[in-house]
Amino acid sequence: MRLDPWLDGSDLPVGAVRLETEQGTALLAWVACEPVTSVGEAFKAAGRARGASPVYVIGLANDYLAYVAEDADIARPSYEGRMTLFGHGTAARIVESVSAAFDAVTPPPPPR
Repeated sequence: MRLDPWLDGSDLPVGAVRLETEQGTALLAWVACEPVTSVGEAFKAAGRARGASPVYVIGLANDYLAYVAEDADIARPSYEGRMTLFGHGTAARIVESVSAAFDAVTPPPPPR
């Protein structure tokens, strides 16, 4: 995903793998940033919405973009908020990209 259309080097690698086991379906997502807990939980919720449990998130994979905090954290004077380099909306765009990666590895539901 590209975080800034005008800035070279603002591509963020995102990916997912779906694992089918005897215990059920697991999803594994990786992102090239350090998501704060609430962003990681949003990734997990997106995976659970696609029928997976457990959902794992691996941060700092394939590159490093710094922290990714929610907009509320960015508005407060917090370290993680100030280190979210692309500002407001970054977390939402990355959650959307992780959701798209989950969709890419999730088969469609069977027809009724």
